[in-house]
Amino acid sequence: MRVSPHCRIGAAVLLLLAVSSSLQAQLANVALGKRVTGVGAFGTARADSPWSNPASAAFSTLTDGIVLPSLTPWQDGTVWWDNGVPGFTSPSSVVPTPDPGPTYVSVDLGSVFALTGFGLSFDNNDAYLLYTRTSLTEEWTYWTGAFCVACPGGLSYANFSTYDIDAPRSARYLAVTGRVGDGYFSLSEVEAYAFATAVPEPAAAALLLLGLIGLMVRRRRRV
Repeated sequence: MRVSPHCRIGAAVLLLLAVSSSLQAQLANVALGKRVTGVGAFGTARADSPWSNPASAAFSTLTDGIVLPSLTPWQDGTVWWDNGVPGFTSPSSVVPTPDPGPTYVSVDLGSVFALTGFGLSFDNNDAYLLYTRTSLTEEWTYWTGAFCVACPGGLSYANFSTYDIDAPRSARYLAVTGRVGDGYFSLSEVEAYAFATAVPEPAAAALLLLGLIGLMVRRRRRV
C-alpha cells in the first residue's frame, strides 16, 4: 500500500504534538544552584560592635536550597555584614534607594525569567530590598522588599518568608541588600520563583524520537 508523503508528514506532526503536550509550565525556584557574588565588605563588624567576627558563609550557600531553621543565630552559617551605622530605625520606614549599594549580594539566574515571587531567609528585624536587571549593562531597578518588625529574638534569629508578586518582573540578575534596622544584616537563602517549562526526561524524549524514526522508516519501506 502506498502512503503519501502528506500522511507521513501528518504522522510526524502528531508525534511532535504529543511531545509538546507533555511540556508543562511549573512554578520553580530558578535561583537554585545559581552563581552568587557579593559587592562590599562581608564578615566584619564595626570596631565598637558587641558582636564577634565569625567567618561569613560562602556566597554559594545562598542558593543551595538549604533554609536554616527558625531561631538560628543571625551569624551562624549565614552571609552577614555590618553597614557601620549604629542605632535602630524601624524597617517599616525604609525608603528604597536607586541601587542596592554599597553592600549586597547578586544572583545570576542564567537566563531572563518573568519572576513572580521570591523567598528569603534573613535576619528578622531589618528591611531587605530586592533589585533586578536583565543584563550587566543595565542599571539596577528596585523591585520589592521584605521586613519583619515583630518577629521574636531580634538580632539573634533568622526568619524565612516567601512573598507573591502581583506583576511579574523580567530579570536575569537579582540583588538583595539590607537597609535600616540596627545596621547588622544576614542572609541564609535567596529564592526566585518563575514559571519554567518542564522538559521531558531524557529517556522519554529518546523513545519518542526513536518512535518517530521507526515510523518514517516503516512508511518508506511500504511505499
